[in-house]
Amino acid sequence: MTRQEIVERVAREQRVETILRNIAKQPVTGDLEDLCQMVYIILLEFDEDKIIDLWERDEINFFIARILMNQYQSVKSPFFATYRKRQRKQVPIEDYMNLADE
Repeated sequence: MTRQEIVERVAREQRVETILRNIAKQPVTGDLEDLCQMVYIILLEFDEDKIIDLWERDEINFFIARILMNQYQSVKSPFFATYRKRQRKQVPIEDYMNLADE
């Protein structure tokens, strides 16, 4: 199998989404869908021989889990910088209205 074929199979079987649901402990919607797409891009850009080797040794799921954990949990990851950092700065409208009333 080639890297392209492996990634296509991983996508058809929704392995990234399944692993992410376990890590995030929530449904894969919104920003988490974007994280899945980031992982597919990482897989497609990764060294082909290494991806094939991971596939043949049945270690691709562990590799995907590591990528997801790094992206989802690290404050230095591209996913954090693009999505989660912005979410942390958001204030619920109720809190904002309470501040305005004071």
